[in-house]
Amino acid sequence: MLLKGIAREKKTRIKQAAALTLATFKRTIKSIDVSTATGLRNRALLLLVFTGAFRRSELEALNIEQLTFDEEGLIVTLGHSKTNHYLGSGYTAHSLRASFVTVSKLNGADDTEVMNQTKHKTSAMIRRYTRLDNVRQHNSAKELGL
Repeated sequence: MLLKGIAREKKTRIKQAAALTLATFKRTIKSIDVSTATGLRNRALLLLVFTGAFRRSELEALNIEQLTFDEEGLIVTLGHSKTNHYLGSGYTAHSLRASFVTVSKLNGADDTEVMNQTKHKTSAMIRRYTRLDNVRQHNSAKELGL
């Protein structure tokens, strides 16, 4: 905690989890063998974490009693939490949250819509979670009409 505070004070860039593209996420989901209970569980969890933009700690604390369905879909009731642990592979549990934000923004969602789902308080945090590293694909110069 102390080292993170010092890094912020010195304005050291915080290491961010990589974001999956929607195509990569779909391939990953489709590659899971759902003929087994483990595969079905894994697919369901990945879909839940991605579409819910949940933090790892929120998923870890989730109990079946917190899931309910209504006529519009699944409702997940969470307690308060906030963590971001780094797993060493480039993709982490936080990658799904960053992926949700990135894909939502790429598909035209405004910050308010994304913030409503992720419970972020500012557009600055949405910008921080949006991974648009491919300068050829994500370049506002394309919008100039030249």
